[in-house]
Amino acid sequence: MNITFSILADSKRQSIDWSKVISQIKTLTKTVIRENGVNTFVCPCNNSYEIILFDTIIQIGKKFNAKFILTPYKNVEKTISSKTKYLYTNIQREVDITHPIQSASILLQRSKYLLLFGETNINKYKKIINFCKKNSKQLIFLDSDYLFVNI
Repeated sequence: MNITFSILADSKRQSIDWSKVISQIKTLTKTVIRENGVNTFVCPCNNSYEIILFDTIIQIGKKFNAKFILTPYKNVEKTISSKTKYLYTNIQREVDITHPIQSASILLQRSKYLLLFGETNINKYKKIINFCKKNSKQLIFLDSDYLFVNI
């Protein structure tokens, strides 16, 4: 299994062509997220440029019954878009956002694919990555620094 990184974060973040990014996400999810999803989890973003991105992912994810892992964000209520805010409350009851690794392991036992959102160092997710490799799971990691980590 290979881990590939597409770097998104740089000093010119504001000039990123988000329509191109969204197009990448649509292509990726159509290829990867297919079946075995039970719940759909949505993660908020913490800047205005990513609201469009995450809303798009959420809508596509719902279509494919994708599994999402939620990780904690500061000021989450201020940053999540209005059309997905209602989902966030439900998610908090189902996923322990302060322990994303444990939550991921539980969800991955019931699903073939996983989308993982987070603004944290990829090293924190070594347990999840190892779990995926050991159990032949597909992991897509998204955050503001690394758009895709496809294992």
